[in-house]
Amino acid sequence: MLEKPLKCPNCDTHFYVEEILNVQEHPKEAMPVECPNCHHVYEKRITNGYFMTFEDREVGKYDKETGE
Repeated sequence: MLEKPLKCPNCDTHFYVEEILNVQEHPKEAMPVECPNCHHVYEKRITNGYFMTFEDREVGKYDKETGE
């Protein structure tokens, strides 16, 4: 289940975060949540895996005409 979209304070891109769990031999530590557009570290969260981020195609900076 996806959370509400986050907004990068650096480039104003709206993006979603998905937490990938059950990674073998991964210490439970704070991992960065980065903007998929500019790679600004939005925050760090405790996880036993890692975070995948992707742009919100509805309100992100994704250009619908060019697909970039």
